[in-house]
This record gives sequence, structure tokens and C-alpha cells, in this order.
Amino acid sequence: MRAIASTALLACGIVVAAPVSAADPTAADKAAATSDVHKATAAMNSKRFRAAAELFESAFRRVPDPKSLFGAASCWQKNGDLVRAANGYARYLKEAPEKATSRDKAKKELDALSAKVGQLAIKAEGASQVSLDGEALALPLAAIVYVSAGAHELEARFGDKTAVLSTTTALGTVSNVVLVVPPEAKAPAPVVIAPARVDPPAPEPRRKPLPPLVVYVGAGAAVVAGGLTVLSALDTTNQKETFDAARSQENLDAGKDKQLRTNILLAVTGGITVLTGVAAIFLVDWKGRAGENVKVGAGPGSLVLRSTF
Repeated sequence: MRAIASTALLACGIVVAAPVSAADPTAADKAAATSDVHKATAAMNSKRFRAAAELFESAFRRVPDPKSLFGAASCWQKNGDLVRAANGYARYLKEAPEKATSRDKAKKELDALSAKVGQLAIKAEGASQVSLDGEALALPLAAIVYVSAGAHELEARFGDKTAVLSTTTALGTVSNVVLVVPPEAKAPAPVVIAPARVDPPAPEPRRKPLPPLVVYVGAGAAVVAGGLTVLSALDTTNQKETFDAARSQENLDAGKDKQLRTNILLAVTGGITVLTGVAAIFLVDWKGRAGENVKVGAGPGSLVLRSTF
């Protein structure tokens, strides 16, 4: 598509063309232009429309007569080159006098062709050069540049800077394109890497002073004392039965002694149990060994330990 667009631009004589000399044409230019027009007419009559269009454009470059532009546009149209024809008619309407006899015809043909080609409205204020698909456009830019439908790439030079823009055209629609001076590239801001924050080590939890062994020993002592208390209680019960059978002072005194012993053992058992429970809850470091979990439960006259690993 790019090759097609470029060829259309080069040949149409309106978008890409050598500037017409502002100086008055010489006699040699006039003679050459007249010869080109005669040859173009002959080529057109023999239906060699491409050759005729190129000869009409050659005649216009020698002598800027708008009639040559109209002849070139008409031949491009008959040759099937719609983009070149549209640009040729547009150039003719720009150059021809208001009362030119072919203006109405050119406008009618351009209106019909506008629906069959793409259209670009290009703005590039301050640009020293504008290119379309790699080919330079004549400055100042035409209000509308007619192109084939599809993708196109534009480039504009602004001093030592270049703006590039891609666009897509559709049949019968105008695509507005604005090329501006590219902004100055900004140097990247320096990246400041803050040092990683190092939190102070957490203080070690306060350890309890006693090891679990204390509870184990206390629990064992409570069990022993409890066992002795039970035995003493049984012995006291037997002594009561003895007293009931033979009520004597000796049996009474023996029963009282055994009851006192049982009470003392019961108090000792309870004391050991309470002290062991207090130590287990408040004084023993149960987390001293990794992976060990010990649960303590205390009740009247008893201490329960449950340990899991």
C-alpha cells in the first residue's frame, strides 16, 4: 500500500511536485509547453491516458497554465488513478481563476471522487518539511490531501527534531492529522534507595525461675501423702470399730491419736497439692523445652498434669 500511495503522490502533480518557477516563462519554455500539450492531446485521443497526463503536467511545470492541470486530472481519472485525479482537480481549483470555464466540471468530478478515496487534513505549523509515506509534500500544505484508503505514515521536521505519526484513512472520510514539535526528553529522576530498616531484636520473654521437675516432684509427693492419708483414714475407721466393740480409755486414746494423724496427713497432702499447683501456674517455665506442651489442673486434694510432645 505504501508503494501505491507513494506513486500516487509523485505522479499527481499536486501533493508532491517540483515548485513552479516564479519567473516568467521564456520563449523556449512556452514552445516546449505548447509541444507537450499537442503531444498530450494526441496521446489522449489515442487513449494513452497515462502518457497524456504526464505530458500535461510537464507543460504546467514549464508554463503554469491551469488548463494543463485540468487536462492532467481528467486523464488520470480516465486512466483509473483516482487519487491522482482527485489531487489534480483540487490543484486546478486552487490555481484557476474564479471565472474559469472548467471550474464547475472540476468541482463536480472532485465531489464524486471524494467518496472513492481517503482524505487527510494535515496540520504541521512551523514544520520545514512534511513527508507522507516517505515522499515530501509541497509546502504550504493543501487543505486536503487525497490518498488511498488504508494506513499511512507522516513525518514532519521541526529544526533538528522529527515528529512521526501513523494514521488510517477510510473511503469518503476526512482524517485530521496534527504534527507538533516533539517534547524535550526529560532526564530520568535519580532513584534514591533508602537503607533497609532493621528492627531491633525483640526482647526475650521473661523466663519463670523453676523447671517442670519441681512440679513432677511435688506431684509425686502429693500422691504419696495422699496414699498415706487414705491408709491412715482406714486405720482410724478400724480403730473406731474396735472402740465400739470394747469401750475402754485405751481404745479411745488410740482412736484419737489415729484420727489426729489422719488429719495431719490430710493437711500435708492438701498443702503439697496447693503449693505444687501454685508453682506449676506461676513459677515453672513450661516452655523451656521446644515442642513440649504441659497442661496443669488442680482440684481439692489433687493435682493433674497432662504433657504432650
